[in-house]
Amino acid sequence: MSDHIKRYRGDTYPIAIVVSTRAGAVDITGWSLTLSVAPDPAPAAAAYTFQAAGTIDSAAAGTAHFDLTAEQADLVGEYHYDIQITDAAGKKRTIKKGRMTFMQDINKG
Repeated sequence: MSDHIKRYRGDTYPIAIVVSTRAGAVDITGWSLTLSVAPDPAPAAAAYTFQAAGTIDSAAAGTAHFDLTAEQADLVGEYHYDIQITDAAGKKRTIKKGRMTFMQDINKG
């Protein structure tokens, strides 16, 4: 459930996930996913650095991704994240959380 995501500042390639259980992939048809990033693991309400909506790639395979904008990826430092799903019945659940590190690189473009 906990995972550490490491990226270089400015990298906007997608963050890919697979929603699964021990039995295999979970069908995520009709679900929505939200990635929330904050400097504190327990931020005050809506005190996020940013949030990104997930895009489902294959509902039957449980695969989805989050695209970051250039502004969202223009960070350096340690952050915390979680991924919350809302299923087709409107029930919410946090399915993954951990640390997200944005590392400085040489390229500024």
